[in-house]
Amino acid sequence: MEASHHSRPLDVIDILVIAVDRSLLFLRGTTSRLSTLITSYRPHDYDLNAAQKPRIILALLVWSICLLLIDPNYFFGADSIETAEGENDAQNHPAAKQLLLPNVLYLGVQKSGTTSVSHWLFRNGVCQPAAFPGEPAYFNKEAHFFDRERPQRQGINFYVKRFDHCSSSGANLIMDATPETFLHPQRVFNLYARPDAASAMSTLKLIVTLREPVFRELSVYNHMLFWNSSDIVLNNSTIVPFEQYAQNVLRDKISNKPERSTGFYVDHIKKWVSLFGRNRILLLSYDELKENPSIFQRRVQEFLGISSTTHDISHMNTMDSPGKVRTVAPLARQVLGPVFRKKTDELYEYLNAHPGPPMEQNPFPRFRVY
Repeated sequence: MEASHHSRPLDVIDILVIAVDRSLLFLRGTTSRLSTLITSYRPHDYDLNAAQKPRIILALLVWSICLLLIDPNYFFGADSIETAEGENDAQNHPAAKQLLLPNVLYLGVQKSGTTSVSHWLFRNGVCQPAAFPGEPAYFNKEAHFFDRERPQRQGINFYVKRFDHCSSSGANLIMDATPETFLHPQRVFNLYARPDAASAMSTLKLIVTLREPVFRELSVYNHMLFWNSSDIVLNNSTIVPFEQYAQNVLRDKISNKPERSTGFYVDHIKKWVSLFGRNRILLLSYDELKENPSIFQRRVQEFLGISSTTHDISHMNTMDSPGKVRTVAPLARQVLGPVFRKKTDELYEYLNAHPGPPMEQNPFPRFRVY
């Protein structure tokens, strides 16, 4: 009987037939995934009638399960595969051409000195991302791949191109210092768990600087003020005071979307640790950066294996505006303090129970309240 050329919904048997047919191609080197197979399936490609299909369904099931056990990436992609320590199955794909990816990610947090520290590292030979023509200069520090949807749609090659020049720079370290990456551990893992990212994953190191969360929110507020954000600068140019913004907007924003709150540090750090392991992550204190920059600098050098530097960390990214607020008003502290207190105490407990690499402060210091 001639197979029908009319389109119809796929049934379970169709999908299994496709799996077997294309799995044979896979064993000869094809790397298409099941999602691609389904969307490209044409019934007349398979000369099987309804009577024949039930006879082979058991064999198809067994075959498909075996293939799934052999290589889950073939069906689901690396995005769905997670391990506690951030390992992957790249050893099963020795021929995979390796992507040139950062082996250092400075994850943030925003408004904690990431600009000063990253530029110090770039001046001392760490390779930085390249801004594409027409892009703002900050892309030379932070690629914004993991935290923005458009680059995600543009794909991995779009991200990799930012680091093409690093292959000829002679640098051992390549760094992306996008502070918003702190909120996206799963997206980072999804990329680095790919077989073609095994080389970068094997040496990947993560750096996070933590700052007292209420004062960090004030610094974010000043950042918005500098850029005349509509969140705090009204149409008639009236500026919403920080304590009013904290009381009327920020408190509910943080409480209603805790997964988007940078200041709930412990929740995000636990996710990073579950995916990459604790020893890959160096946690630093913003207070130490301000008060003892040479010791802070030494910790970073030791973590990254940098023997010496010719430049020291200098203060950068100073955004002064006429209305800049330099201290947290008592009302703002009263409003936001309780919002962060529980998670901050949980952070101290977690870090005491899960110490990091040897150069990290242990116990991790409590934040200074200004």
